[in-house]
Amino acid sequence: MADTIKIEVVTPEAKALEADVDMVTLTGIDGEMGILAEQPRSATVTAESAVTALRIDRGAATAPLRETASAIFHVYEGSGRSTIGSTALDWKQGDTFAVPAWQKVVHENAGNATAYLFRFDDRPLMQALASYRSDDGSGV
Repeated sequence: MADTIKIEVVTPEAKALEADVDMVTLTGIDGEMGILAEQPRSATVTAESAVTALRIDRGAATAPLRETASAIFHVYEGSGRSTIGSTALDWKQGDTFAVPAWQKVVHENAGNATAYLFRFDDRPLMQALASYRSDDGSGV
């Protein structure tokens, strides 16, 4: 076998497997990622991401935030507007939009009911790399 990866699978009871393999495939919620032993190695895909929910009451807005994490928002319910840098973006239920790193963002609920947005971001990865920074404009 050319290049290999040594793999060990350990359970609370015992070591279940120890082997040299040419590829490892990991299954996650969003699909599979594979790591090849063959050179050049395949790019490693990280599982360092976060999913959170954002609730914005009718007529309310979030505080301005600028951070090194990139985020994708999906509007689960409601309607409103996000100002990303100098760009205003109107959104409604079913819309999906991205906020690039280090762009100031404010989300406003312009609808008649509470808005719910799902946020998918790489903040845990930025934190793991000691690269996460945020600025809420308070100077703290």
